[in-house]
Amino acid sequence: MSTVLNDQNNMSSWLGNMGIAYYHQGDSAIGKNNEAYVKERFAKALLYYAKAIDISKKLGLKEKTALWLISIGTLQNKAKNYSEAERILKEGLALADSLESIDNIKNAHEQLSWLYEKAGKYPMALLHYQKFIAARDTMNNEEIKEYLNSKAKSVEEIVLGTEKKLCWYEGTLIGNKYLVGAKRCTNQMMLPQMSGRTSHAN
Repeated sequence: MSTVLNDQNNMSSWLGNMGIAYYHQGDSAIGKNNEAYVKERFAKALLYYAKAIDISKKLGLKEKTALWLISIGTLQNKAKNYSEAERILKEGLALADSLESIDNIKNAHEQLSWLYEKAGKYPMALLHYQKFIAARDTMNNEEIKEYLNSKAKSVEEIVLGTEKKLCWYEGTLIGNKYLVGAKRCTNQMMLPQMSGRTSHAN
């Protein structure tokens, strides 16, 4: 059963990514005197998004459901179907909010801000733009924290590695400091390779 669920999960991602691919093909052709091609690409994108949402809902993959809903809203924005875009973006945003899915929240607010600006609803556009900025900053802060934590861990590993080498050096080459070095290593749980060694002190 788990294999089947995993396959269906992957299928949801694959279908959604196909939708993204068709969307970008259509988006890149806007303004190039090929409206039929744009409509055809967007139609295929919507088809794949719909299939991805269907599978995601059946499997209870709420974050992916929010992602594909907001993707459809983004497409409808570009297609100038603003009423449909607003409806589905709000649906995706509500789901993303319930999950505290920051990336989806950010994207939904960005699209709603763009939509309301186009509609001349500037107070609403500003409100969603501010929420977009807040979500973006939250993501950036989380990324900074992750980076600093990874750097701190790397520094700690370097320090511990240096201490380990120093303990081994003192204990092995300077006989009368062996016990000092061994004690320090033992306290930091860094003495596995020194077990069984004997003191060089006379």
